[in-house]
Amino acid sequence: MDNASPQVVKQRIRNRLIEWCEWCVEFESSDYQDFGELIEQWNDWWDEDDVPYYDPPVFTQKEQDSLKAVNRAYDSLWVEVQHRPMITSQDLSFIYPLKQWKDLKVICHAALDEFNLRGKLSEDVEIKD
Repeated sequence: MDNASPQVVKQRIRNRLIEWCEWCVEFESSDYQDFGELIEQWNDWWDEDDVPYYDPPVFTQKEQDSLKAVNRAYDSLWVEVQHRPMITSQDLSFIYPLKQWKDLKVICHAALDEFNLRGKLSEDVEIKD
């Protein structure tokens, strides 16, 4: 069993959010194109009702602002696709031309630019302030 501190858990979540943004940016060229999984995983790692959880020293204010922007773009895409039939990896052609999809990719790329200033954090040791 892993006895990670609450801060180390946050650092791991931060790394998963970075990976999610990378996946989103690279999605169309990825070997693993499960749009449903992409959509579901965002909610695994981000909780807009608990933004104070994403606090320093793990998240800078600019990183937090980037994630809020990703969430707004994600919500916009979700509103557009949520009532469509089950999305499978064989039928993604309608997603790529959507403005909301293109916006999400651009915003994820900008978030990655911000996160890459510090890179991924340790998944085992707490960073210092």
